[in-house]
Amino acid sequence: MNLGGVGLPTMQADLSAISADRVEQEGLSDSSGDVATHFEAVFMSMMLKEMRATLSDGLFGQEGSDTFGALFDLHLGQHLADSGGIGLREMVAAAYAKNDVTKQEAAGLAAAALDTAKL
Repeated sequence: MNLGGVGLPTMQADLSAISADRVEQEGLSDSSGDVATHFEAVFMSMMLKEMRATLSDGLFGQEGSDTFGALFDLHLGQHLADSGGIGLREMVAAAYAKNDVTKQEAAGLAAAALDTAKL
Protein backbone atom coordinates (compact mmCIF):
# COMPACT_ATOMS: atom_id res chain seq x y z
CA MET A 1 0.00 0.00 0.00
CA ASN A 2 1.30 3.45 -0.83
CA LEU A 3 -0.10 6.65 0.68
CA GLY A 4 1.45 9.83 -0.64
CA GLY A 5 4.78 8.19 -1.38
CA VAL A 6 4.97 6.48 2.01
CA GLY A 7 5.04 2.71 1.71
CA LEU A 8 2.94 0.90 4.28
CA PRO A 9 3.31 -2.78 5.09
CA THR A 10 0.67 -5.10 3.74
CA MET A 11 -0.05 -8.63 4.81
CA GLN A 12 1.11 -11.14 2.25
CA ALA A 13 1.67 -14.82 2.83
CA ASP A 14 5.34 -15.70 2.52
CA LEU A 15 4.91 -19.33 1.55
CA SER A 16 8.65 -19.70 0.92
CA ALA A 17 9.06 -19.36 4.68
CA ILE A 18 7.31 -22.68 5.20
CA SER A 19 9.16 -24.56 2.49
CA ALA A 20 10.31 -27.93 3.76
CA ASP A 21 13.55 -27.61 1.78
CA ARG A 22 14.33 -24.29 3.45
CA VAL A 23 13.64 -25.76 6.88
CA GLU A 24 15.99 -28.67 6.16
CA GLN A 25 18.71 -26.33 4.84
CA GLU A 26 18.53 -24.18 7.96
CA GLY A 27 18.76 -27.26 10.15
CA LEU A 28 15.75 -26.48 12.32
CA SER A 29 14.86 -29.11 14.88
CA ASP A 30 11.45 -30.77 14.65
CA SER A 31 11.01 -29.26 11.21
CA SER A 32 7.62 -30.80 10.55
CA GLY A 33 6.21 -29.20 13.71
CA ASP A 34 7.78 -25.83 12.90
CA VAL A 35 6.52 -25.88 9.32
CA ALA A 36 3.06 -26.99 10.39
CA THR A 37 2.79 -24.31 13.09
CA HIS A 38 3.94 -21.59 10.70
CA PHE A 39 1.51 -22.78 8.03
CA GLU A 40 -1.38 -22.72 10.50
CA ALA A 41 -0.40 -19.22 11.65
CA VAL A 42 -0.32 -17.93 8.06
CA PHE A 43 -3.63 -19.63 7.29
CA MET A 44 -5.31 -18.21 10.39
CA SER A 45 -3.95 -14.71 9.64
CA MET A 46 -5.27 -14.82 6.08
CA MET A 47 -8.64 -16.10 7.28
CA LEU A 48 -8.86 -13.28 9.85
CA LYS A 49 -7.92 -10.74 7.17
CA GLU A 50 -10.73 -11.95 4.90
CA MET A 51 -13.21 -11.96 7.77
CA ARG A 52 -12.19 -8.41 8.72
CA ALA A 53 -12.64 -7.30 5.10
CA THR A 54 -16.36 -8.08 5.37
CA LEU A 55 -16.82 -5.37 8.03
CA SER A 56 -18.33 -2.14 6.74
CA ASP A 57 -15.97 0.04 8.83
CA GLY A 58 -12.39 -0.65 9.71
CA LEU A 59 -11.72 -2.59 12.88
CA PHE A 60 -10.13 0.45 14.51
CA GLY A 61 -12.21 3.10 12.69
CA GLN A 62 -9.35 5.44 11.79
CA GLU A 63 -7.14 6.21 8.81
CA GLY A 64 -4.56 3.64 9.88
CA SER A 65 -7.15 0.92 10.24
CA ASP A 66 -5.71 -1.16 7.39
CA THR A 67 -2.21 -1.15 8.85
CA PHE A 68 -3.32 -1.85 12.40
CA GLY A 69 -5.80 -4.45 11.20
CA ALA A 70 -3.10 -6.28 9.21
CA LEU A 71 -0.76 -6.30 12.20
CA PHE A 72 -3.60 -7.44 14.44
CA ASP A 73 -4.43 -10.28 12.04
CA LEU A 74 -0.79 -11.42 11.91
CA HIS A 75 -0.32 -11.47 15.65
CA LEU A 76 -3.70 -12.99 16.40
CA GLY A 77 -3.12 -15.69 13.79
CA GLN A 78 0.25 -16.53 15.36
CA HIS A 79 -1.26 -16.56 18.85
CA LEU A 80 -4.12 -18.82 17.77
CA ALA A 81 -1.70 -21.25 16.10
CA ASP A 82 0.55 -21.29 19.18
CA SER A 83 -2.48 -21.88 21.42
CA GLY A 84 -3.66 -25.02 19.66
CA GLY A 85 -5.21 -23.57 16.54
CA ILE A 86 -7.91 -25.36 14.60
CA GLY A 87 -6.13 -28.66 13.97
CA LEU A 88 -4.26 -27.79 10.79
CA ARG A 89 -0.89 -28.18 12.51
CA GLU A 90 -1.51 -31.86 13.20
CA MET A 91 -2.74 -32.55 9.66
CA VAL A 92 0.19 -30.75 8.02
CA ALA A 93 2.73 -32.41 10.33
CA ALA A 94 1.23 -35.85 9.58
CA ALA A 95 1.33 -35.21 5.83
CA TYR A 96 4.89 -33.92 6.06
CA ALA A 97 5.97 -36.96 8.10
CA LYS A 98 4.27 -39.31 5.62
CA ASN A 99 6.01 -37.57 2.73
CA ASP A 100 9.34 -37.81 4.58
CA VAL A 101 8.86 -41.56 5.15
CA THR A 102 7.94 -42.01 1.49
CA LYS A 103 11.17 -40.25 0.45
CA GLN A 104 13.18 -42.49 2.76
CA GLU A 105 11.48 -45.61 1.38
CA ALA A 106 12.12 -44.45 -2.19
CA ALA A 107 15.77 -43.81 -1.39
CA GLY A 108 16.04 -47.29 0.14
CA LEU A 109 14.42 -48.90 -2.91
CA ALA A 110 16.69 -46.94 -5.24
CA ALA A 111 19.77 -48.05 -3.29
CA ALA A 112 18.57 -51.66 -3.39
CA ALA A 113 17.98 -51.42 -7.14
CA LEU A 114 21.50 -50.05 -7.66
CA ASP A 115 22.97 -52.85 -5.57
CA THR A 116 21.02 -55.42 -7.59
CA ALA A 117 22.13 -53.83 -10.86
CA LYS A 118 25.78 -54.03 -9.78
CA LEU A 119 25.49 -57.81 -9.27
